[in-house]
Amino acid sequence: MATREDSVSGVEITRDNISVAQYSSEENTVVNASIVTSPLDDAPASDDLVSSLRTRFRKLAAQMRCQGQAAAVAVPSNFAVVKNVMLDEDEENVAEAIEWELGQSIVGAMQDYAFDFEATADADDGCRHFLAVGYRTANVRKLVSLLKAGRLVPRVVDLDIFALIDVFEANYRENAMAPALIVHGGSDSSKLVLTVHGGFLDFDVMEHRAGQTAADAYASQVQETMARNHAHGPYATFVTGPLFADQEFCERVCSRLGNARLLDPFKSIRSTVAIPRDDLVKCVPYLAVAVGLALRCAAEAGA
Repeated sequence: MATREDSVSGVEITRDNISVAQYSSEENTVVNASIVTSPLDDAPASDDLVSSLRTRFRKLAAQMRCQGQAAAVAVPSNFAVVKNVMLDEDEENVAEAIEWELGQSIVGAMQDYAFDFEATADADDGCRHFLAVGYRTANVRKLVSLLKAGRLVPRVVDLDIFALIDVFEANYRENAMAPALIVHGGSDSSKLVLTVHGGFLDFDVMEHRAGQTAADAYASQVQETMARNHAHGPYATFVTGPLFADQEFCERVCSRLGNARLLDPFKSIRSTVAIPRDDLVKCVPYLAVAVGLALRCAAEAGA
């Protein structure tokens, strides 16, 4: 099968999974996808995630015929600094001012971080508002080198939480105008992402031990975290991520959270991926971030 030149790839690489989604914007369709769960189980011993998975990812990219495709890859938000910044309307050196603001929240030297920012809707307070993100340059370079090892063309490096917002907005436009909570569960931590109008509001990282966490206890921890940090709910709640590939766990948590449901990355976006119906519920929690990244990459490629 030849490489699809009209497609782009979204790539998520974590200790829980490697997930790749190939997306055609012309067809608004995920045309191919692949998931490797627990990728470190048979990887060479190494303290470095990227180095451990280089050979495996190269083989996966070759199998999916990703060579030459533009690609987006996710940086885990656990290790990023995300900050809403307000600047005076007459501030001339915006980038310098935002870099200084981020520098107040990082551990280490600012020169070790890459940073980016975008303007957000201004409030009626005489200030300009920005969403700024900083992450270690070394981590970005490793992920980019991994894409290049698979002969993909790195186009976008983005946070996983922003990819979740992108895939949510694309599939749940009827819910996008009201505040929503996306719970992304991993093996040892979960991200609680708040979004409204397709934009980012806030997020929390909730630490836990998945293998020892009962559904009721997990749901209670989510509720307690939200009540402590974001008491102005309620929110329409969607769950995704490796933790929710366990259907019984997923159903129990959703029941405890009241209005929660599994986030479906293929609710509005078409998919021609050959996923057996019985495996669909197990697979889609692994693909939300990768599909969101592919959407972002397609938007950048078409810009």
